[in-house]
Amino acid sequence: MTWVLGWPLTIEYAQEYVREHRVLPNVEDPDLILSAACEHIDRKVGDDHLATLACWVNNECGVVLGICIDRKARTAAEAKPRLSRMPTEAAAYRLASLLKVHNDPEWYRYDDGTYTPWDGELFANPNDDSDDTDSEEDYLEEEYDEEECVDEEYGEGPDVVETEEFANEKGAVMRYVLWECHLYQWKLILYIALCTVCCRNIRYKL
Repeated sequence: MTWVLGWPLTIEYAQEYVREHRVLPNVEDPDLILSAACEHIDRKVGDDHLATLACWVNNECGVVLGICIDRKARTAAEAKPRLSRMPTEAAAYRLASLLKVHNDPEWYRYDDGTYTPWDGELFANPNDDSDDTDSEEDYLEEEYDEEECVDEEYGEGPDVVETEEFANEKGAVMRYVLWECHLYQWKLILYIALCTVCCRNIRYKL
């Protein structure tokens, strides 16, 4: 399951926003208005960790401007913010100011097609193969496998083996092609020589 921490952006506020900031004048299409408002807010906030996602808001699918995503929590109560993947505090305050909200951000269920408010859980998310959420330490700092880092830095591992095998195979093919060309060249020389001999015999007989 995926939960998004943030604030919803309603079409009513998006219309007010684009008029106030003169983003998209004389446009009535709700989709264009929402898209223009989200894009303008994203530029104003200026943080790559800000996410615009479709989530379930009050039993309806709506747009949520998220500052954090938890892909393992099974309920909103289990969801935890991960500081290393959140916008800066200043960016979060800019977002709240642009949305004119005074309440804290809340967790919203991401609409990934696995759930609806009226049918409940439709099927398990294939990407969710974990029974536990991340530990508390995982939310405070990122941890990496040293062996994986070494493999990535020095180019070791299965990918390198496949590259070497491909190079060997390519070399064998090139050697075969060159050998065929060399053989064809000798056949052509022999053919020219035979033609020359035949022509001389014909002139001799004449």
